[in-house]
Amino acid sequence: MPNEPAIAVRRLRATWRDGSTHDVLIEIDRPYPSGNSFRCPVRVSGLQQDYSPPDFGGFDEMQAITLSLEFVRFLLQWHLDEGGQLFYPDDDAPYLPDDLPGSRDRETP
Repeated sequence: MPNEPAIAVRRLRATWRDGSTHDVLIEIDRPYPSGNSFRCPVRVSGLQQDYSPPDFGGFDEMQAITLSLEFVRFLLQWHLDEGGQLFYPDDDAPYLPDDLPGSRDRETP
């Protein structure tokens, strides 16, 4: 896949339990066809370790993007569960990953 600009970017600040602060960069790239499905690249840097997992696959572009966003939400929620904090980059307002889809959003009652 050619190196194209990301189609979605989010910047945050993260604080760890030890008080250290890091800039977080989340990038979602354009889905691309792969066989009979689509793949979507995602990168997350600035958390405890940088993540660039294998591209997420889906039936179509929408599912590939949704699965990528679910992974990002998982990482951000994991950071919070481990005692870290997340903030919007321009102020000290806390950030919660509630605006990102989660796998529990698809559960049926």
